[in-house]
Amino acid sequence: MARLRGFWQEHPGVPNVLSTAGSFSPPVGSHLSGDGYYLDFTIKADEPGWPARWLEPREEQLHVATAQHGLGAFERYLNGDGDEWLETAIAVADYLIDDQAADGGWTHFMAMPHSYWLRPPWLSGMAQGEGASLFVRVAGATGNDRYAEAAVRALAPMRVSSRAGGV
Repeated sequence: MARLRGFWQEHPGVPNVLSTAGSFSPPVGSHLSGDGYYLDFTIKADEPGWPARWLEPREEQLHVATAQHGLGAFERYLNGDGDEWLETAIAVADYLIDDQAADGGWTHFMAMPHSYWLRPPWLSGMAQGEGASLFVRVAGATGNDRYAEAAVRALAPMRVSSRAGGV
């Protein structure tokens, strides 16, 4: 945990997406019977608009933070907080599509101190799954197949072993 605390001190503003249950315990999503995500990530989307203030330069981005911001924005839209939240979720989804590699992955270019060190380049199974979830929700809200196709691509690295570059 000390290595993780050091990472967050060196990268202020990046949402602590790898929080322990003791420091971040998101509530269950309130729209499970509809289009909502199973966790309520509204805490990850504190203001509408994209890019977010905390977005790091490309070589330091944690894509799971981006996906969670989009999911939180979408949850706020479902809560009735305004169309600007749907616009934010769409903008995040567009950003992720623009950054998505042909193989469907979002590559991280910095080392990640966790329970073991991840050396770049690396992919995150959490980012891939949450990105796909955001795409599915935005596809449903907009009727645009571009997002559904991106969701399928995002899942492709999950069929590849981590030793072969997948998750």
